Amino acid sequence: MRKTLLTLSLSLAALSAHSAPFAPGNIVVLRIGDGVTTLSNAGSPLFLDEYLINPNPPASATLVQSIALPTVASGDNRPCIGSSTGNTEGLLTRSSDRRYLVLTCYGRALGGTGSLSGTAGIAVPRVIARVDFEGTINSTTALTDAFSAGTPRSVASDDGTRFWAVGSNTGLRFATLGASTSTQLSSAITNLRQVTIDNGALLISHATNSTIGRVAQVGSGLPTSGDNPIAGLANFPITGSPYGFARFDLIAARPGADTLYVSDDSAVTGGVQKYVLTDSGWGLVGTITNSGFSSFSTARPFFGRVIFGTAVQYALINNNAELIVGVDTATGLAPDQNFITVATATLNQAMRGVVEAPEFVDLIFANGFQ
Repeated sequence: MRKTLLTLSLSLAALSAHSAPFAPGNIVVLRIGDGVTTLSNAGSPLFLDEYLINPNPPASATLVQSIALPTVASGDNRPCIGSSTGNTEGLLTRSSDRRYLVLTCYGRALGGTGSLSGTAGIAVPRVIARVDFEGTINSTTALTDAFSAGTPRSVASDDGTRFWAVGSNTGLRFATLGASTSTQLSSAITNLRQVTIDNGALLISHATNSTIGRVAQVGSGLPTSGDNPIAGLANFPITGSPYGFARFDLIAARPGADTLYVSDDSAVTGGVQKYVLTDSGWGLVGTITNSGFSSFSTARPFFGRVIFGTAVQYALINNNAELIVGVDTATGLAPDQNFITVATATLNQAMRGVVEAPEFVDLIFANGFQ
């Protein structure tokens, strides 16, 4: 046991030598802009800001560290920059095995000209960046055949080597780590927003098809080939403008996922919507639209988790200028929380995505510390 612990300690020291590891349970926000240079649709730098957040009123956030994503190529790593006009880009997710953060960005060095979203993928690849628990960045996955003349938005991964990405065109794409090309997995809807892996299934959000529920499942399991059908979640609306979402199992009497939170930016009905599963499907029970926020309806990026049986939500609002936190204790009922702003973007900055920090699990599980 002593030898095993020593080996684990030495390995941790070696892995952590160049940066501070993320702390389990902390929240990570993708930020665009350094706060000095004016944001540009031709490209601005991206940063991962790690926060220690107390979600209980009065909620608060403490900035722990900021990690810069590459702005120039280095070895096999490509640049990973963002567009100032890309308010729908950068929807962070964490891999199913909890080891990595994954995001999409543009593979062009800072200083280029012309709007990034209008570039061809062959000239400016759409990059999938992977970041592990110690902040090590892998941006070798640079796709030339996805989201060309469009915006990459979101990517999901099960293990950090397989990726499912979506954007404003070309549908759901599958790629592997280090690849330059991808496989289209759906043609029913090609303009997609968020993709997540939920209990072994691929879920997406969209706002373009008037016959398919706007939070939907693609195919069965985790497909890697073929033209897979897209089926809306049972009774989910075919209207609205959803982006980020999260499902939880909160109701003891109903096995499986029974509560769904959706971040919707509709002008009148937008906010963080709460749906509860019944025998008839998913039904809206309430929308959180605090009047204290100047532009709550522009809620897009969203992350939720359960802490001791209670749902805690994190969302970006006001055109991605504010990070807000809310705690919902009303299981199965209309949400009872009020969101509180805990972080605000400053001049020449904006927020793009929010998710829980990656965790160190490999060596622990390998040595039997479960």
